[in-house]
Amino acid sequence: MKTREYLDYYKKNKIIPAVSLNEIKQNILKQQRFSFFFKVGIVPNNFTNKEVLELCPGTGVNSLYLLKFTKIKHITLVDNNPSSIKELTKNLKNFNNKTILNEDIKKIRLKKKYDYVIIENALLGFDNPGKIFNKIYNFLKPGGCLIFTISDEVGLFSEKMRFLYSQIIIQKNNLNKKSYKEKVKFLAKIFKSHLDKLQAKTRTPEKWVQDMMLHYHMIQKDKYFSLLDLYKIIKTKKIIIKGQSPDFTTDFQWYKKLKIQKYNQNIIKSYKKERINFLDFEQKFNSKDYIKKRKIINKIIFVNKLINKMNTKNIEKLYIFKILKELNKISSSLNSLEKNNKISLAIDGFTKSLKTYFKSGKLNVNEIKVFKGFWGHGTSQISVLKC
Repeated sequence: MKTREYLDYYKKNKIIPAVSLNEIKQNILKQQRFSFFFKVGIVPNNFTNKEVLELCPGTGVNSLYLLKFTKIKHITLVDNNPSSIKELTKNLKNFNNKTILNEDIKKIRLKKKYDYVIIENALLGFDNPGKIFNKIYNFLKPGGCLIFTISDEVGLFSEKMRFLYSQIIIQKNNLNKKSYKEKVKFLAKIFKSHLDKLQAKTRTPEKWVQDMMLHYHMIQKDKYFSLLDLYKIIKTKKIIIKGQSPDFTTDFQWYKKLKIQKYNQNIIKSYKKERINFLDFEQKFNSKDYIKKRKIINKIIFVNKLINKMNTKNIEKLYIFKILKELNKISSSLNSLEKNNKISLAIDGFTKSLKTYFKSGKLNVNEIKVFKGFWGHGTSQISVLKC
């Protein structure tokens, strides 16, 4: 995947698949953004009189919160999507302590150093996110903080399955002959009940469909930017992981014995042990059989790769049934960890539904009832300090 194509998708369809400021009430925006920063160890007072750089700011949700509800000195916003530049200019017109730059992150050069650098839900879309990370990390002052989102194949498993589901629906209903807007509308109607299960104010079903189900360069990637990828970069540098959400660590290290690399290493060890619990927001597996859990994760990554390699223009029935067979193996393995767990029930209903669909051409809503509520930690928030 080329980064240019990743951005071209947004430019071509003239979209910003992020929450629009007119879709969210100010009090909800304030609460959600406070929670976002708090979960990675940052509170509003930390921003007082600070210089902030935000990359790929979308519609300006973060920047509006910082400008309106904290006492930042100045914020610089960098984006290369014309739709985003237009929205940012409109949404932040009443604030003087901001600068909006229409620049390519890969090419931009900034002489200024910042106290905080933010890049949310964008880093994983680049073809070389590690290279981008190193570049934007250099925009920090000593002691500065980088706030970003990461992801991996395990957390995205439920959405990979939904992508498979959406492509079968598209083919069965001849939606490839329809316009982009018609496809978005059709799929949004189907997935609305899925998104409702999240029970949180998030982007509209239409925007979720645009960003996930129809953004092929993103959803069909084999490799994202995970905590493991981050660790490969920072293990030889003076960077310390400040906070992460979800928080999966148990740290009994005495503060007088704190060593940066040891601290980061302990976080990675905890992540490897708990990675299977990124599969779903609610279902947790307490088994200490780490070998079995690692084998299940490998099976999940294998199925993801099968979905990624699927020919979306001509989906073969035999190929789908090959995927369903592997899904059944995952369900069985998860059941060996915990009987009748939510994820196994979701997978079983999903596979049964698709088999029914191929036979009758009809979707049985009851068969995917549990699957609708199956949502993993597709993205995780993290902050790191430049020591």
